[in-house]
Amino acid sequence: MNIRSTILLSLLTSSAEAHFRVPFPGERNATNWDTQTISPCGGDNAVVFPRYEWNPKGSPVEINYHHMYGVGAIYFCGSGNCTTGADFNELIYEPVDQTKGNFCIPAVQLPEKYNKINSTGVIQIIYGAPGKEDGEYDFMYNCIDVVVSNDGPTFDGQCSNSTEFAEADTVEIRCRSQS
Repeated sequence: MNIRSTILLSLLTSSAEAHFRVPFPGERNATNWDTQTISPCGGDNAVVFPRYEWNPKGSPVEINYHHMYGVGAIYFCGSGNCTTGADFNELIYEPVDQTKGNFCIPAVQLPEKYNKINSTGVIQIIYGAPGKEDGEYDFMYNCIDVVVSNDGPTFDGQCSNSTEFAEADTVEIRCRSQS
Protein backbone atom coordinates (compact mmCIF):
# COMPACT_ATOMS: atom_id res chain seq x y z
CA MET A 1 0.00 0.00 0.00
CA ASN A 2 1.43 3.36 -0.92
CA ILE A 3 1.56 6.46 1.29
CA ARG A 4 -1.34 8.13 -0.52
CA SER A 5 -3.64 5.12 0.09
CA THR A 6 -2.59 4.96 3.73
CA ILE A 7 -3.43 8.62 4.28
CA LEU A 8 -6.81 8.26 2.54
CA LEU A 9 -7.74 5.19 4.60
CA SER A 10 -6.74 6.89 7.85
CA LEU A 11 -8.86 9.94 6.95
CA LEU A 12 -11.86 7.74 6.18
CA THR A 13 -11.40 5.82 9.42
CA SER A 14 -11.13 8.97 11.50
CA SER A 15 -14.26 10.50 9.94
CA ALA A 16 -16.26 7.35 10.69
CA GLU A 17 -15.44 7.81 14.38
CA ALA A 18 -15.86 11.60 14.38
CA HIS A 19 -17.45 13.28 17.39
CA PHE A 20 -17.38 16.79 18.84
CA ARG A 21 -15.39 18.79 21.36
CA VAL A 22 -16.19 21.85 23.50
CA PRO A 23 -13.04 24.02 23.34
CA PHE A 24 -14.67 26.91 25.21
CA PRO A 25 -15.25 26.96 28.09
CA GLY A 26 -14.13 23.33 28.15
CA GLU A 27 -15.83 20.01 28.80
CA ARG A 28 -16.06 17.44 31.54
CA ASN A 29 -13.89 14.89 29.75
CA ALA A 30 -11.87 15.77 26.65
CA THR A 31 -10.72 12.15 26.26
CA ASN A 32 -14.14 10.48 25.97
CA TRP A 33 -13.86 9.52 22.28
CA ASP A 34 -14.68 5.87 23.02
CA THR A 35 -17.65 6.66 25.27
CA GLN A 36 -19.11 9.85 23.78
CA THR A 37 -22.15 7.93 22.49
CA ILE A 38 -23.15 6.93 26.05
CA SER A 39 -25.86 9.02 27.70
CA PRO A 40 -25.53 11.17 29.70
CA CYS A 41 -22.32 13.17 29.48
CA GLY A 42 -20.48 10.84 27.14
CA GLY A 43 -20.34 8.15 29.81
CA ASP A 44 -18.58 10.35 32.37
CA ASN A 45 -21.09 10.82 35.19
CA ALA A 46 -18.80 12.39 37.80
CA VAL A 47 -18.77 16.15 38.32
CA VAL A 48 -15.40 17.74 37.57
CA PHE A 49 -14.05 20.36 39.97
CA PRO A 50 -13.53 23.19 39.82
CA ARG A 51 -16.73 23.90 37.95
CA TYR A 52 -16.64 26.45 35.12
CA GLU A 53 -17.89 29.86 36.23
CA TRP A 54 -21.05 30.79 34.31
CA ASN A 55 -22.17 34.39 34.02
CA PRO A 56 -25.81 35.06 34.95
CA LYS A 57 -26.10 37.09 31.71
CA GLY A 58 -24.97 34.03 29.74
CA SER A 59 -21.53 32.68 28.87
CA PRO A 60 -20.18 31.67 25.45
CA VAL A 61 -19.91 28.08 24.21
CA GLU A 62 -17.76 26.91 21.32
CA ILE A 63 -18.47 23.52 19.78
CA ASN A 64 -16.02 21.90 17.38
CA TYR A 65 -18.17 19.48 15.40
CA HIS A 66 -16.41 16.73 13.41
CA HIS A 67 -19.26 15.15 11.38
CA MET A 68 -20.31 16.39 7.95
CA TYR A 69 -23.86 17.07 9.21
CA GLY A 70 -25.81 16.79 12.45
CA VAL A 71 -28.44 18.32 14.70
CA GLY A 72 -27.51 19.58 18.15
CA ALA A 73 -29.30 20.92 21.22
CA ILE A 74 -28.28 22.00 24.71
CA TYR A 75 -29.98 20.88 27.93
CA PHE A 76 -29.49 21.72 31.59
CA CYS A 77 -29.74 19.79 34.85
CA GLY A 78 -29.93 22.05 37.89
CA SER A 79 -30.77 19.63 40.64
CA GLY A 80 -29.89 16.19 41.88
CA ASN A 81 -26.91 14.19 40.73
CA CYS A 82 -27.46 14.68 36.98
CA THR A 83 -26.53 11.06 36.33
CA THR A 84 -29.37 9.97 34.04
CA GLY A 85 -30.59 11.33 30.73
CA ALA A 86 -33.96 12.18 32.31
CA ASP A 87 -32.21 14.60 34.71
CA PHE A 88 -31.46 16.94 31.77
CA ASN A 89 -35.00 18.24 31.40
CA GLU A 90 -34.45 21.95 30.67
CA LEU A 91 -33.89 22.81 27.00
CA ILE A 92 -31.64 25.92 27.03
CA TYR A 93 -30.64 26.11 23.36
CA GLU A 94 -33.03 25.12 20.58
CA PRO A 95 -31.94 22.39 18.14
CA VAL A 96 -29.78 23.54 15.23
CA ASP A 97 -28.73 21.88 11.99
CA GLN A 98 -24.97 22.08 11.66
CA THR A 99 -22.16 21.13 9.29
CA LYS A 100 -18.56 20.27 10.19
CA GLY A 101 -16.57 23.05 11.90
CA ASN A 102 -16.71 25.50 14.82
CA PHE A 103 -20.04 26.72 16.12
CA CYS A 104 -20.00 29.68 18.52
CA ILE A 105 -22.90 30.62 20.76
CA PRO A 106 -22.06 34.02 22.30
CA ALA A 107 -24.34 33.69 25.36
CA VAL A 108 -26.02 30.53 26.62
CA GLN A 109 -28.32 31.47 29.47
CA LEU A 110 -29.39 29.14 32.24
CA PRO A 111 -33.06 28.78 33.22
CA GLU A 112 -34.11 31.62 35.54
CA LYS A 113 -34.83 29.38 38.53
CA TYR A 114 -31.20 28.11 38.47
CA ASN A 115 -29.54 31.35 37.37
CA LYS A 116 -28.61 32.54 40.87
CA ILE A 117 -25.12 33.26 42.19
CA ASN A 118 -23.41 30.09 43.54
CA SER A 119 -26.06 27.78 42.03
CA THR A 120 -24.53 24.71 40.40
CA GLY A 121 -25.61 22.50 37.54
CA VAL A 122 -24.58 20.61 34.45
CA ILE A 123 -24.97 21.68 30.83
CA GLN A 124 -25.27 18.79 28.36
CA ILE A 125 -24.73 19.22 24.63
CA ILE A 126 -26.31 16.49 22.52
CA TYR A 127 -25.76 15.85 18.80
CA GLY A 128 -27.44 13.42 16.48
CA ALA A 129 -25.58 12.56 13.28
CA PRO A 130 -26.38 10.16 10.46
CA GLY A 131 -25.24 6.63 11.35
CA LYS A 132 -23.80 3.87 9.21
CA GLU A 133 -27.21 2.62 8.06
CA ASP A 134 -29.76 4.73 6.16
CA GLY A 135 -32.19 6.30 8.63
CA GLU A 136 -29.98 5.49 11.62
CA TYR A 137 -28.55 8.19 13.89
CA ASP A 138 -25.62 8.20 16.28
CA PHE A 139 -26.13 10.35 19.38
CA MET A 140 -23.18 11.98 21.13
CA TYR A 141 -23.00 13.70 24.51
CA ASN A 142 -20.66 16.14 26.30
CA CYS A 143 -21.14 18.00 29.58
CA ILE A 144 -19.95 21.21 31.22
CA ASP A 145 -20.07 21.48 35.02
CA VAL A 146 -20.98 25.05 36.01
CA VAL A 147 -21.38 27.38 38.97
CA VAL A 148 -23.18 30.71 38.49
CA SER A 149 -20.79 33.59 39.19
CA ASN A 150 -20.51 37.27 38.26
CA ASP A 151 -16.90 36.38 37.40
CA GLY A 152 -18.06 34.00 34.66
CA PRO A 153 -17.06 35.06 31.15
CA THR A 154 -19.27 37.03 28.80
CA PHE A 155 -18.60 37.02 25.06
CA ASP A 156 -15.37 38.79 24.14
CA GLY A 157 -14.30 36.97 20.99
CA GLN A 158 -13.53 33.64 22.70
CA CYS A 159 -14.98 31.74 19.74
CA SER A 160 -16.11 32.15 16.14
CA ASN A 161 -18.17 30.31 13.52
CA SER A 162 -16.66 28.34 10.67
CA THR A 163 -19.70 26.18 10.00
CA GLU A 164 -23.09 26.56 8.42
CA PHE A 165 -25.98 26.26 10.84
CA ALA A 166 -29.72 26.91 10.95
CA GLU A 167 -32.48 26.42 13.44
CA ALA A 168 -33.86 22.92 13.01
CA ASP A 169 -37.54 22.77 12.06
CA THR A 170 -39.16 20.01 14.10
CA VAL A 171 -36.33 18.03 15.61
CA GLU A 172 -36.29 16.93 19.21
CA ILE A 173 -32.98 15.68 20.53
CA ARG A 174 -33.17 14.02 23.95
CA CYS A 175 -31.00 11.71 25.96
CA ARG A 176 -31.57 8.08 25.27
CA SER A 177 -31.68 5.91 28.35
CA GLN A 178 -28.98 3.28 28.54
CA SER A 179 -29.90 -0.27 29.50
